[in-house]
Amino acid sequence: TSATITGSATITGDLTVDTSTLKVDSSNNRVGIGTTSPVSALEIASDEDLTDFTSTTRGALTISNTDYNSGDYQSIDFRYNTSSGPNARVAAKHTGSGSYLSFGTSNNYATGVTNEAMVIDYLGKVGIGTITPVDGLEVDAGGTGSASAGVTATTTVTDGNAHFRLKNDAHEWKLLLNGAQSDKFMIRDQTNT
Repeated sequence: TSATITGSATITGDLTVDTSTLKVDSSNNRVGIGTTSPVSALEIASDEDLTDFTSTTRGALTISNTDYNSGDYQSIDFRYNTSSGPNARVAAKHTGSGSYLSFGTSNNYATGVTNEAMVIDYLGKVGIGTITPVDGLEVDAGGTGSASAGVTATTTVTDGNAHFRLKNDAHEWKLLLNGAQSDKFMIRDQTNT
């Protein structure tokens, strides 16, 4: 049976569409798509398994932009209900070259998202503090105040190793902090075999 509603409609109690296509659980204020018993504010239950990550097959959730303009973002925003703007964001940007995935943060909630803190570009390069990474991983702490650009490797295991590795097809260089040896700090060249 079909129903057409023109204008507003108020429904008291649960709403079920086609068994489990859509379920509104009014007693717990939850919405389920593909499930009759959602366990969070929104739950999508689907058997849309991806057997190949790099394919055109879609997953359980698709966010579409109906008005494509190169450089525009599609985003998922996070906020407290007391703030008017978003406090953090995950967004996809589509360009003529390919897609980017950006992560935004805020250092001033009143002005919303203030930093495009991390970007993964269409080649898989990661930029932290920069939106145009040149290398596989680029960290830019900016040029003001006491900013420090660095990568930290930490282990909490007694006498554990923390290291940074540079590797190509012929050599492997390790910058190593070795907690078990008396020569605690080493730069080691090891030929790959």
